[in-house]
Amino acid sequence: MGKRKKIGWVILNIYTLCIPLVIYLLLPLLGIGGMSSLTSEEKKKANLINNFAFPNDRESILEGLLYIKGQMSALASGKIDRNTARWIKIWKNKASQLFEKAEMMFKGDKIANDAYTDILASEKKVKKSLLGRVIIAVLIVALFAGFIISRGGRSSSYSHKAESPTITENAQTDESKGVYTYQIRNYVGKNLASVGKVEDDHLIEEYGKGEVSIVIVTEDGKYIPVEGDEKKQYTVVAQNIAAGTDITIVHLRNSQGEPYSNLVDYQSCDELILYAAPIGEEGYKPESVLIQPTLDRHIYHVHDYVGRNAASFGRVDGSSRIDKYGRAEMRLVFTSENGVYVDPTDLNDLKNYYVVGQDIEPNTELTIEYETNSRGEEYDNLIRSQNFEEINLTVRPVQN
Repeated sequence: MGKRKKIGWVILNIYTLCIPLVIYLLLPLLGIGGMSSLTSEEKKKANLINNFAFPNDRESILEGLLYIKGQMSALASGKIDRNTARWIKIWKNKASQLFEKAEMMFKGDKIANDAYTDILASEKKVKKSLLGRVIIAVLIVALFAGFIISRGGRSSSYSHKAESPTITENAQTDESKGVYTYQIRNYVGKNLASVGKVEDDHLIEEYGKGEVSIVIVTEDGKYIPVEGDEKKQYTVVAQNIAAGTDITIVHLRNSQGEPYSNLVDYQSCDELILYAAPIGEEGYKPESVLIQPTLDRHIYHVHDYVGRNAASFGRVDGSSRIDKYGRAEMRLVFTSENGVYVDPTDLNDLKNYYVVGQDIEPNTELTIEYETNSRGEEYDNLIRSQNFEEINLTVRPVQN
């Protein structure tokens, strides 16, 4: 973390009674907090663990469970911190996959049951240690909050006294309200390798303080890795949002209605589809659905998933794959036309399929309600309800 970020983190905690600090400590306990803090080598190791497919025989599955048991025991016996929690989660997820296979293939096996029980015990030990830290942090925050309140200090601004502005389709930059308008860049003709930057195994493009997720679509539904040299062999032939289209970024505001300089509440567009073809091929003329802009953080619009490779979007969350809509999440369920099970957490499996249908039409409104505090003020990121929580995507095998 850079010096400026450290100073900003301290200031944020001072003005919010250390609530972000408590949340930071709670994340590993709740199994939240991806791989952004891992080194590149650690990310490769984690991806190998997540995507490694064990042979479907008893010896291999038991060997895998026993190996993970040893790894979990070593982690639980050493220094327990956020990094430990990340690796515990990674190993535990793989162990759960193996144990499910074991239960299907040789249900009730004593060796498998004992190994998995020990794995759960190691996870419990780590969570218990982290919980102790959280309790201490909560007590410190409670004492600090009591001191501030007794001295007439101001309360936390984690909810909106002044609602975030609902913007118009042609909104212009208004720094006093934390509203910034940019224009979508022209990507057509660019080599795919020159587009965006890789962040947590996804391709993103920055517009001011906002980030737009880039999804790559090919005519044959093939998966194009965002890392490596393969994308150098492709050029962009079309984009689903025309160059020059306005994209508006709305910043979070504090209890006085003043915008934060670098905290984004919502943006009118959070995803851009780039259609790519091998260099020199000009026959790909894709058709796309223009998704309506987000003009209010309570209303998003369902994406158009048809044509995408199943591995080119979404993120793994436990035993599910999810797609982000602002602060909300939509579970992605993949149903193969031929009835074969498609594992939403297995990237290598997903790469073999592309989407040919979806049970919720593109541009259908996804409405979100936020939790409120005792004064009826909305919290920035606590979701109470949403009208859709899951979307079923029909997929078809990619033809090699």
